[in-house]
Amino acid sequence: MHRRRRRRLTFPTRALLVVPVLAALLLGYALTASNTVAASNAVSTGLSITPNTLKPPECASVTLTSLVTGSGGNVESLTGGSLIIGSASSETLKSSVGNNCVVGGAGTDTVDVRISGGTEICIVSTATVANARGCTATTVRP
Repeated sequence: MHRRRRRRLTFPTRALLVVPVLAALLLGYALTASNTVAASNAVSTGLSITPNTLKPPECASVTLTSLVTGSGGNVESLTGGSLIIGSASSETLKSSVGNNCVVGGAGTDTVDVRISGGTEICIVSTATVANARGCTATTVRP
């Protein structure tokens, strides 16, 4: 039987194979080394969401510090400076201390802020407007 002899690569042949690979690596390095990313003017800032930032424009004259929400039954603020928000249910929105912003929900709410003795801004639906008592200013929204 005749065995086929394996032919060894000579030095010049090996060099011809290695040189293109090295040239590609150097070219890739050179191209990526020249790419720069420009400085950015982007700034990261944090913003706290407070009841005062959530208040509707009608309540601009009142400084709000607490948020009171509920769903059905009584929703009552025991502190002044509250953003009192109703839900889709019908509820009684109350405050015993002044300077509040009362926003009725989709249900037929009762607003009672008569004993608060401060500025009470009420934003209510047409179904609620007859039940709003003690409001300093009333805005009706559909």
